[in-house]
Amino acid sequence: MRKPVLVVTLVLMAATVVLMRGRVAAGQEGQRISPNIETRPDGHVRLNVLNSSGSPITAIAAVGIRTLVAKPITVRSVRFFDSILNPYGPKEIMPDETYAFTFFGPNPPPDQITWDVQIKAAIFADGSTWGDPNWITILLLRRSSALKYDGEAMRAMEAASLGGSTRKDLVQQLTQRRSVEIKAAGTTAEKQMADATFSNALLALQDSRRIDGGDIPLSESIAHARSRLLADTIRLQASKPAPIN
Repeated sequence: MRKPVLVVTLVLMAATVVLMRGRVAAGQEGQRISPNIETRPDGHVRLNVLNSSGSPITAIAAVGIRTLVAKPITVRSVRFFDSILNPYGPKEIMPDETYAFTFFGPNPPPDQITWDVQIKAAIFADGSTWGDPNWITILLLRRSSALKYDGEAMRAMEAASLGGSTRKDLVQQLTQRRSVEIKAAGTTAEKQMADATFSNALLALQDSRRIDGGDIPLSESIAHARSRLLADTIRLQASKPAPIN
């Protein structure tokens, strides 16, 4: 089966441009990449990913690396797009649509660095993947980790509800569980998903006042939090993330 093709371009973010020392890596065979390398005078680099495949893109990992010319100091910036993990952000990237990543900035100045911007991996709505196997694993691990922690957070709230816990008790339990899971996680991806999942649940539980000043019953807060986690779970299950070993 022919793999999806990505077209990558670095596009101007302002009317006036300057050429920087930098490159965009071509990646695996079959990827078409524009030779254009343009930046804003203030140092921002915009990486536009054009989906020229026949399937929507649901996730992308991109990396920008900048190195000081005068000193061997390198800084790596990682960017993720994931329409499954972030339902309130941009939707999946349809064929012939573009998604933009922005890297770097004015400090240090553009003439004091060299840089390298790469798309590392992508996941498509039809289940196919593209790119570096290690980065594909990271994208899938983010989703499988989120699915795991969604389930743990929902079970913790269900147990607290049945046990008659107060709001304060439940918030404390989830806060402690978040700390434990972050510490126990073996990878950065898992740590990030543990933090994000339990933080989202806590946001719904900590808000105990209505706009009109009235109190929100704990049962209603739990139902709201569980509803959000359940929606996330259904979406993640549909994406068929790879299991965590």
